[in-house]
Amino acid sequence: MMKIALTGLKGFPSKGGVERVGEAIAQALKERYQFTVYCSESYTPKDTRYPGINIVRLPCFAGKHMHPVTLNLFAALHAVLFGDYDLVHIHNAEACFVSPLLRLKFPVVATSHGQGYDRDKWNPVAKRVMKMLDFFFIHFSNRATSVSLPDAENYGRRWRHEVQYLPNGVDDELVMDPESGRAILERHGVGREFVLFAAGRMDRTKGCHFLLEAFSRTNAELDLVVIGDSDTDRPYIEMLKSTTDARVKFIPFVERKADFLGIMSQARVFVFPSLYEAMSIVLLEAATLGIPIVASDIPANTAILPEHVVYFRSGDSGDLEEKLRWVLAHPAAMAEMGRSSRQWVKDNFSWRKISERYDALYQSVRRTAIN
Repeated sequence: MMKIALTGLKGFPSKGGVERVGEAIAQALKERYQFTVYCSESYTPKDTRYPGINIVRLPCFAGKHMHPVTLNLFAALHAVLFGDYDLVHIHNAEACFVSPLLRLKFPVVATSHGQGYDRDKWNPVAKRVMKMLDFFFIHFSNRATSVSLPDAENYGRRWRHEVQYLPNGVDDELVMDPESGRAILERHGVGREFVLFAAGRMDRTKGCHFLLEAFSRTNAELDLVVIGDSDTDRPYIEMLKSTTDARVKFIPFVERKADFLGIMSQARVFVFPSLYEAMSIVLLEAATLGIPIVASDIPANTAILPEHVVYFRSGDSGDLEEKLRWVLAHPAAMAEMGRSSRQWVKDNFSWRKISERYDALYQSVRRTAIN
C-alpha cells in the first residue's frame, strides 16, 4: 500500500475550505493508501483520531503569517527526517516554498486552492510574496493541479506550463440532521422561512456586506441567517453586526457538519455573493441539496454551475436586490432550478468520481518517479 503525506493543511477535523478537501480525499482513498496528515497543534485537538489515517500534530508559531510558514516548514522537515512516504501531496500553492526540500526525498503533487494574491485580505507585500511562490508550485512539483478551471488556465498562460484541472467534489448523499439544525435556528430566533449566507472564514471577499445592503432594501417577511467564523476579521464582523435590521440573525460557525447541512436543507434561498473563490464546496453542497441559489457571477462560480443558478453582477448590491426579489417571487421556478442543479452536481462533481481521478494521479506520479 502506497504511503502518502498530506501537507499545507491546518489539520483535521476540517472547518471548511482546503482542509475539507484534504479530508475528503483521505477518507475516500484510505482503503487504497496509507495517509499521514500533518496538522497544527492549535487547530487539531490532541485526542483527534481518524481510523486508517495517521495524524501528526506539530507546534507552530502564532500569527497570521508565521503560523502557516512554520507549520509547512516543520512538516517538511519532519517528512524528510522521519517520513517513509511514496509521495507527498502539498495543498495550497503558497505552501510550495518547501517543495525543493521535499523533492530531495519524495515525488511531490501540489494543488492550488486559489490564487491568494487575488484576495483583498492580504496587504501588497504579502500578495507579492505569494505571487513569487507560484514559481515553486510550478517548477518543483512533479504534477501541479488546481481545483479551479479559471485558475488552471491562468497558470498556463502566465507560466506556459500545464496545470491539471482537478475540481473539488461533494458526496452524492449528504448526511444531515434537520432536527438539530432547526434547534440551532430556534435558539437564535430564526423563523420557519429564511435566506441563508454561510462562510467558514468571514472576510470582505465573501461579500456578505453586499447581501446585507440588498436584503435591507427588500420588504421580505423572512429572516436572513448569517453563519460564519467571527474571529477571522473582527472589525468586518462588527461592521456587519451593526445592522439595525431585526430580520438578520447571526449564528457562529457550526462545527458539526450534519447540523450545518440540516440548517442549509431548510433554507428558502442560499446566497453566495463572493468576490473571489477558487472552487467552493459549500456551493456544491447547496446545489446537492437542491436549494435555490443566488450567486455572484465570478468565473469560479459560473464555471461549475453554468445554468442552474440565478447570477447577479459581482459587487453590485442593486443587482443582487433585484435578483433576490425575483427569486422570492418565483418559488416554483426556483424549485425546478434547484432540482436541475442537484442532478448537474451529481453528474459532474461527485467525490466518488473525483477520488478516482486522484487515485490515477497518485499512481501516475509514482510510476513516473520510479522510472
